[in-house]
Amino acid sequence: MSTEGRGFAMHLPRILMLLLLACPVAGFAQALQTFTLPVTNPANGAYHPDIQASFPSVQWATLDRLYLPAGHYKFLRIGNLPVRSASRPLVITNLGGQVRIGGLGHYYVFPIGGGSNWRLTGHYDAAAATGDAAYQGHAGGAYATSRGRYGILVDDGRIENEDGTDTGYSGVSVGGGATDFEIDFIEVTRVGFAGIVLKTDNNGDAHMRNVRIHDTYVHDTGSEGFYIGSTQAQPQHRIEGLKFYNNRVVRTGTEMFQLGQAGGGSDIHHNVFMLGALDWKSPFQSYQDNAIQLSPRAGSLRFRNNIVIGGAGSLLNMLGANITGDPHAAGDLVELSDNLWSHSRHFGLYVARLTDGVTNYRFERNRISDIVFTYTELTPGATNYNQVFRMGSGTGVANTNPITLRENRWQGPQVFVFNWTNPNQTVGNVTSTGNANVATMPSPRFVDSGFPDGFDWFRIEQWGRQTPSGTAITYQPGDYATYQGKLYRSIATSAHSGQRPDQNPSTWQLQPDPADDLRLATDSPVQGVGLLDGVGAIFAHGFE
Repeated sequence: MSTEGRGFAMHLPRILMLLLLACPVAGFAQALQTFTLPVTNPANGAYHPDIQASFPSVQWATLDRLYLPAGHYKFLRIGNLPVRSASRPLVITNLGGQVRIGGLGHYYVFPIGGGSNWRLTGHYDAAAATGDAAYQGHAGGAYATSRGRYGILVDDGRIENEDGTDTGYSGVSVGGGATDFEIDFIEVTRVGFAGIVLKTDNNGDAHMRNVRIHDTYVHDTGSEGFYIGSTQAQPQHRIEGLKFYNNRVVRTGTEMFQLGQAGGGSDIHHNVFMLGALDWKSPFQSYQDNAIQLSPRAGSLRFRNNIVIGGAGSLLNMLGANITGDPHAAGDLVELSDNLWSHSRHFGLYVARLTDGVTNYRFERNRISDIVFTYTELTPGATNYNQVFRMGSGTGVANTNPITLRENRWQGPQVFVFNWTNPNQTVGNVTSTGNANVATMPSPRFVDSGFPDGFDWFRIEQWGRQTPSGTAITYQPGDYATYQGKLYRSIATSAHSGQRPDQNPSTWQLQPDPADDLRLATDSPVQGVGLLDGVGAIFAHGFE
């Protein structure tokens, strides 16, 4: 019997007894109130779109722990979580081993919704009665061995259907008006669309505030790593007070991090976003091949001390949203500072549609390198803009808000802004000071990325047969390709196309799963960015 199965069996009597009443948990002066979700067979899934209605005897206003019994679930759906206070949140965690969700052929994986002041966590903490000692993820610095070792694992087992199309399934989807929640110490992988989705679509009266996402491991997704906030037409609600830190987002088909409808008070800091837009030659939709996408709408926003490696169309796609009725105040600031950006196949950072007339935008002390124009592989005849910052007009309305570019460094032949010959000047609403082109830019050295130092990150793509225009996608000897969440290396002696990696062992060699220990090494020439528990990762400017 598997570890998950033993854990489930061990707790089955308690489950069948329906622990609907308060149960003591050792180590607390006052016993915690706990409830273990009754699950007869995880392989059939667990469907509770209104969990309060499913279990009316549970004291949802005071329940301390909602336990998910260990097992491999076909799907898990939990909706209408209770509205709780910040002083007494509801903690949802695994019990008796690992909870794995997905990979058994269902059309959704883990939607969760409603309520406030709840926490979804796989973190093992004996004193707090959360998680399991055998499934601690990267706790204690065990990043290199954390794959598959989180207390809550969402793994749908595949990214593409047999015909090569994306499955379209996301991993964790939080909506239903949920707000003021926390997600940590979970792993999401091998889903056809986004790893984690946070939004309540088409409801301008909803709100999602004070969300904390940290210490997650999202990797090998068909599309976005994180999809936060709607990109649909109004009415949509704002995302306010998001705190997003110490996350690894690795090998995504499209953007690694997408934040739309940003409504103020958000801080995205000390994360590693690694190898985005791998499906750039065959994305599900045009212009979905950037590394990061931000859509500031109202209020202030910070994006700082992050490592961003790998994009196709751009490293940043920033599109402002000026929505009638949104609150704006003097002093609103969107700040992107102290980040490392590298490896774009087109240009650097795109900034457009900044027109609310109040918000200031500031880019300072960023390090930008390895912009190598190869976009003609997707679009023959594509124009090389040859720019680090490209200021767009979006729908025909030029940026009007003040934009400051200060003390940034870039490496490469690109001009800094537009067709400027001098990177330090003021033109219209753009003020640029203290910026410089440098001959070389040091690269971060990780504890164990799974690749040698100096590896050319451009050599990794998501495998595909052809571009949307019908051009065959060609691979060279020594190229790497991901397929269904696995990594392959081309061992062919000549260029080839159309040979699916899992079916052509004479062309593609299966590689070990990358360690993804993306902490900075002690001897890394780059410091001050990336994971908070990396050596030297706390930048001098501090963090909250």
